[in-house]
Amino acid sequence: MDITITGAVIVKDEERCIKRCIDSLLPIFDEIIIVDTGSVDNTLNILNHYTCDKLKIFHTLWENDFSKPRNLAIKKARCDYIFFIDADEYINSSRCEVISAFNEINRNTKKNDMALCPNIQDHNSNISRSVRRGFVNNEGFYYFGYVHEELRKSNSAILDFNVSVNIIHDGYFPEIIESKDKENRNYQLNLKNISAEPRYLRWRFFYYRDSFEFFPVEEIYHTLSNLIKINENFPLQYSNLKSDKYIFSILDLIARAKLKLRDDYDEFQRVIGVMNEIIPFNSNGFYYSMVYEIFNWKDSARRKIEEILNFKHSERQCNIDMLHSEGLHIDAALSFYLYEIGMKAKAKELLLSVKSCGFHTDLIDSYLRQMSYDEHE
Repeated sequence: MDITITGAVIVKDEERCIKRCIDSLLPIFDEIIIVDTGSVDNTLNILNHYTCDKLKIFHTLWENDFSKPRNLAIKKARCDYIFFIDADEYINSSRCEVISAFNEINRNTKKNDMALCPNIQDHNSNISRSVRRGFVNNEGFYYFGYVHEELRKSNSAILDFNVSVNIIHDGYFPEIIESKDKENRNYQLNLKNISAEPRYLRWRFFYYRDSFEFFPVEEIYHTLSNLIKINENFPLQYSNLKSDKYIFSILDLIARAKLKLRDDYDEFQRVIGVMNEIIPFNSNGFYYSMVYEIFNWKDSARRKIEEILNFKHSERQCNIDMLHSEGLHIDAALSFYLYEIGMKAKAKELLLSVKSCGFHTDLIDSYLRQMSYDEHE
C-alpha cells in the first residue's frame, strides 16, 4: 500500500504568497494542514476559496512561540508522514519526486528516527540542505524553540536524510523583513531561547546571526570565540574547540566579525585555518580570505592617495619633474589610484585634464581605454 503524506503550513498574514504555496502543495500531498495564528489580512479569505477536502484549517493564538503551532499541526495530521513547508515557500518538485524521497525513508529499518532534509533555495540562490522538514507521524517527533525552532525526537537522536526535493524560499527579502518586523521579533525570541537553554550553541548562533549588524563586532568576535573554546585561556584552534554541529556556523560569524574589524591579520588567518580544518577547502573561508585582501588593498590605496596629495602640496619635493611634466605625472598616478578604488568618474576627469595639458603616456591611454570600456558596458 502506498504511503500517505501530510503537508503542513503555519500562517499569519501571508496574503502575498499563500496561494502560491498552497497551489504547489495540492498536487503533491494527501492532506494539507493549515494552522493560522491570527491573520488579519486577506490570508483566510484566500484559503477559504479552496474547496478541496484535503485542505484543513485550524486556528490558534499567537504566543510568541513558533513551536506551538507546528506541534499542533503534528497533532492534527492523519497521514503516515508529515512534511512542513513555510508559507513564503513553494515546492519546485513533482509528487513523484516527493513520494520517491519518502519511500526511501519508509524502506529503511531506521525510518522512525529519520528526518527528510530537502534543498531549500533562498532569494540569493543560496541552498540549504540541513533543515529537517519531513518525518514519520509516530508521535515521537516534536518542535522546540521560540524561533528557529528545532525538530527533536523523544528518546533517540534524529538521523538526517538528504533528498532532491526542491523548495524555493523568498521570505527574507529586505522589504519583507522590514514589513514583518522580523529583526525585532527574532531578537526577542532568540533571547527567550537562550534563557531556556543557555548552554546550547544553536541559540547563540541565531541570536548573533539575526542581529549581526546591531552588535559591536568586538562583542561578536570575543563572545563567540570564548563560547566555542574548551578552555577560554588558550588560543582559538581546532584542538581547543567544543564538539558541536554549530561550531562551523559560529566560526563563520567570527570570520565575518574579524573581516569587519581587520585589526589582526594573523588572528583572522587563524580563524580561517580552523574553518579549513573542520571542512577542508570550504568556500566560506576562501571567500572571506579573498574579501579581506580586497579590503586591505583598498585601505592601502586610500593611504597612497593621501600620500600623493601630501606630496603634491609638500615644499620639499624635488623641482625636477619627470619628462618636464610639471607635476602632471603625479596627477596621473593619483587618477590611477582613484580609478582602482572605484572613483571612476573623478579619475577620468583628472586623467583627461592631465592628457590635455600635454602629459601623454601609453599607461594613460591604457587607463582611458579601460574607462571608456567601463562606460560602454
